[in-house]
Amino acid sequence: MVKTTAPTSEGPDLERTFTTITRERIFEKIVDQIVDLIRRNKYRPGDAIPSQRELAQVLKVSRTAVREAMTVLEKAGLLEVRAGARTIVRRSPGPDQEPLDFAGLMSKADLAQLLELRTMLEGEVAAAAADKATDEELVRVAEAVEAMERAVAAGRLDTDEDYTFHVQVTLACHNPIIFKFWNALSDLISREILHCRLQSLARGQTGLAATEHREVFAALRARDAEGARRAMRRHLMNVKARYGV
Repeated sequence: MVKTTAPTSEGPDLERTFTTITRERIFEKIVDQIVDLIRRNKYRPGDAIPSQRELAQVLKVSRTAVREAMTVLEKAGLLEVRAGARTIVRRSPGPDQEPLDFAGLMSKADLAQLLELRTMLEGEVAAAAADKATDEELVRVAEAVEAMERAVAAGRLDTDEDYTFHVQVTLACHNPIIFKFWNALSDLISREILHCRLQSLARGQTGLAATEHREVFAALRARDAEGARRAMRRHLMNVKARYGV
């Protein structure tokens, strides 16, 4: 059992360093605290921060909320999450007066270009998947949609579930070269999904992507290639329209 009531050699007294989270959008409040602590040099570049379990305990929040905060901070380049090791501070966010826009993970130009590419590619991928997907692959696509819907209902970011949905549709088109191309873009796509989801939270527009993914799956399940193509393109074009790119 980790004790957090007294200072240790690993870092500051966590109970005195962090403030219990009590407001909505919990992951954002965790992000704010960690950014503030880094700015005040409580944690410096190269320092390990407390584990997700320790943070959940001292902040009195769920591990899910902590994990979402770590995802945002990692994508923003402030933290480095190392498999099997402690998460470390990668860089400082800058002076106190400098606002940090965590929704600005991508430039508007990059976002527009990536979504243009995805619209061109993934409409055809969905059409091919409608023709080629096995029943087992359709089950996995359905599970990804259901996981998105559960995340939205629970008030959580559904970024991982969104990414998984598109991976499963791409796998179901049975073209290994296309999947290799998807993997080459995986980091950009992950950042784009997180960027857009944070923008949606700020605008109170949660759940729209999950509904659009459900429409894509309905066409896949019906083996309607043209319907799947239209639904996927419509989804990605809606994303572009929602964020003005």
